[in-house]
Amino acid sequence: KQKPPGREIQKFTPPPKPKRIFTPPPFPSLRTSYVSATSEPSTEVNATSSNIADSTSYPKPKTTISTLSNNIKVATSSEWSACSCVGLFVGSGSRHEPSDKQGLTRLLERLAFKSTSTKTNSEMVKELESCGANVATTSAREFIVYSAELLHEFVPNMVHLIAETVKDPQFTDKEIEEQIVALSYDYEEQLKNVDAYLTETVHSVAFPNHPIGVPLVSPPERLNNITKEDLLNFIKSQYVGPRMMIAGTGVEHDFLHSLSEKYFSSFPSSQPDLISGGPSPPVYQGGELKIPSKTLEEIGPQSEGEPPLKDHIVIAFKSCSYSDPDFYAFATLHTLMGGGDSFSAGGPGKGMYSRLYTEVLNQYGWVESAEAFNFCYSDTGIFGVSASTLQDSPQLSDLCSVICQQIASVGQGVDSKELQRARNQLKSSIFMNLETRAVLFDDVGRQVIAYGKRFSAEQLCEKIDSVTSEDIMRVCRKMIAHKPSIVYYAPPKTLSGALNLEDVYSYLKSFSE
Repeated sequence: KQKPPGREIQKFTPPPKPKRIFTPPPFPSLRTSYVSATSEPSTEVNATSSNIADSTSYPKPKTTISTLSNNIKVATSSEWSACSCVGLFVGSGSRHEPSDKQGLTRLLERLAFKSTSTKTNSEMVKELESCGANVATTSAREFIVYSAELLHEFVPNMVHLIAETVKDPQFTDKEIEEQIVALSYDYEEQLKNVDAYLTETVHSVAFPNHPIGVPLVSPPERLNNITKEDLLNFIKSQYVGPRMMIAGTGVEHDFLHSLSEKYFSSFPSSQPDLISGGPSPPVYQGGELKIPSKTLEEIGPQSEGEPPLKDHIVIAFKSCSYSDPDFYAFATLHTLMGGGDSFSAGGPGKGMYSRLYTEVLNQYGWVESAEAFNFCYSDTGIFGVSASTLQDSPQLSDLCSVICQQIASVGQGVDSKELQRARNQLKSSIFMNLETRAVLFDDVGRQVIAYGKRFSAEQLCEKIDSVTSEDIMRVCRKMIAHKPSIVYYAPPKTLSGALNLEDVYSYLKSFSE
């Protein structure tokens, strides 16, 4: 057979390798000892703030802050990103609600990015979709945040939409009714999350006569008396220059400042006579609350895969505000106590060597969970532990005793390795969380509106490194000198045998002297 006509296949000759025109800088050393495969593993790594970011090869991020003519601050962080994150922070929350309008800020949160005086609800949705924005609104006891993540080119449109949703909201009757129904569903869902429900409830035990003690999620009956006029009056009194700031990441500061001046300059510069936040500072009282839960006989057979019923206890104490010098000691104490559930995937950085894991969860098989929490506000705070055991087990009082023993033991002494581990874990969590765009944006906004400036991660680490064992013991003893706030959640029969407040208080107070 003859070979069919066609071009001959030529052999491919690869082109010569290009000369290297860029030499990457050496990886910054952490000044930690190298551990070979044959050597003994190191038990501690002393990563101080001075060697966490030891290289000068990379530009350090910079936070720029400016102020508009009506006292609204504008803050940006210079970290480059493929997308931008912009938003508005308002230094008001549930503690600023009128006493007869509890739940107003949560309703205001749900009504964000709805109809305005110039746009219907559907038109607002189309505008947001055209920007490709991921918008979110959150509210807390002292903050309301409107935020959006989107591409750089749509930042002007997004700043305009945020300004419009807070300056010219329509608040139609239909929208209010729909969101009240949605919040009622949220309330029912929170009741199923017992840990979150009890953590909110312990605030009301700690501060019974102050708005900061009111749970964030209100029952439906309190929402039905909130009207459109109530929402507009709250915005008028709270959305004022000194309490507002615009934050941005991945956006030029001068550009965001000009946009903010254009769309937010009409807000009032100050109305101090209309601003209130309840008695300040809140007076911590402490106390005890026993909440009866339903038994398995009352609920009926559980479906497959449903978690077993548990008895819960939450013990909290007065701590400090985020402006207090002891703030970093309490943050370190929080990491040192740690904790979690009895089942954990484990692994590095999961806190498996924290006090509540090693001394509670690993020692008492009947403990289902034990975890520390720390809430700091502008003028007060609470620190505590939430724990649980299986329902109808006789160990609820024992669980209370075990938790109290661990809290009191910290006030008697802290091992240097344990403290260094907690400091390292706290510092690493700061750097790892700031890798997330949304967390970086939130950090810029909250720090500027709380302090008027932003501390860098390196500065925070220096504060953490300065915390000593004596600081931990001192704040712990100071904390347990106050009457605890205790919340029990168990069937009535179990509650009757639980330790009472005075017994717990007298036991802990003996360690504070």
